[in-house]
Amino acid sequence: MRITVRHIEGRRFQATVDDYTVSVDSAVEYGEVGTAPSAPQLFAVAVAACIGEFVANSCRLHGIPFEHLSVEVEYEKHLQPRRIGTLEATLHIEPEPPEDVRRRLIGVARHVTLVNTLAHPPEVVIRFAESAFPALPASAAGRWVRSVRRAGQIAPGRGRGARRGGGQGECAPAPADRRCDRNERG
Repeated sequence: MRITVRHIEGRRFQATVDDYTVSVDSAVEYGEVGTAPSAPQLFAVAVAACIGEFVANSCRLHGIPFEHLSVEVEYEKHLQPRRIGTLEATLHIEPEPPEDVRRRLIGVARHVTLVNTLAHPPEVVIRFAESAFPALPASAAGRWVRSVRRAGQIAPGRGRGARRGGGQGECAPAPADRRCDRNERG
């Protein structure tokens, strides 16, 4: 599956999935007027939709009648590191099913694709398209920055381009599988 997210302007992006487009706007998270949900909000929407889809399908397959089905999600944002902390989903089904059916549907909801993905996170690889360098998993990139900081090449709390004592043309030590980026080349 390939998804393309393109910058529109300001904090607005447009995601294209097959023949569909979705707008994303993080302005509200910065106290500005937004035009669309932010990426974390869409993440929570995706989890809720995944739960709703699986629960509705399970009801259909097992002959559990419902006239109304909705999933309400609440989440907490954490700042260190920035992420979604607790995510709580509440199912609303009318007419309300018996307790044993409710337990089974909660079991279904706990094993939907996106909940399983959160329980067993995928490897996230981030790279530049035009880069000739090998892709570096996000976890390895973090280890690299920490190792360089320990070696005294990057001042604590500052970005990769903030070298201590390094002049033009010096390159911070890098693992064999990682080359210097353009900010560190001579």
